Amino acid sequence: MTAIKVRRGEPGDAEEISQVLASAFVDYPWTRWTVDADNHVSRVEALQRLAFVELVLPFGEAWVATDEGAVVSAALWMRPDVTVPASVWDRIAPTQSLLEGGRHVASVAAEAACTPHRPTDPHYFLGSVGTLPSHRRLGYATAALRPVLARDDFAYLETCGADNVQFYAVLGFSVVAEVTIPGGGPTVWAMSR
Repeated sequence: MTAIKVRRGEPGDAEEISQVLASAFVDYPWTRWTVDADNHVSRVEALQRLAFVELVLPFGEAWVATDEGAVVSAALWMRPDVTVPASVWDRIAPTQSLLEGGRHVASVAAEAACTPHRPTDPHYFLGSVGTLPSHRRLGYATAALRPVLARDDFAYLETCGADNVQFYAVLGFSVVAEVTIPGGGPTVWAMSR
């Protein structure tokens, strides 16, 4: 296998990135809990696009792994040296609520359950990483994560699923908290490195 090509995500990648991440998160326990089942795939894709365009592009970093020029894996990070202004959160909140639909209240409660475990020190926050089903378990996600992890800075993430915990442990992350989302929601593992 040839070396996996990785580059910074750019504004023109919005559609590909949101489609790749939607394919990765469509059946993810967190997304199933926080995003309405009606037109679920489109909602998840639109939420990923919203995060990429409104948060990651101006205030974070995106890295993509490609195969023959097409984006097949993407990692969306928030940077430790930038704070998203409250006005941005306020501006996107109605769209987020609309896209989450009938699960918006559950989404707010899930966020509230995780918030106390998040670090207060500056850190890279991994918001999303995902790979097309056809390219999973081939090293694309690891390649997309590597540019930020190579900096050896403090990094934090939240994940659902024991397989994901094992994947991140191999990359040097350790579990710092285990949170069961109230009301029958999924278990979330908070991890840092």
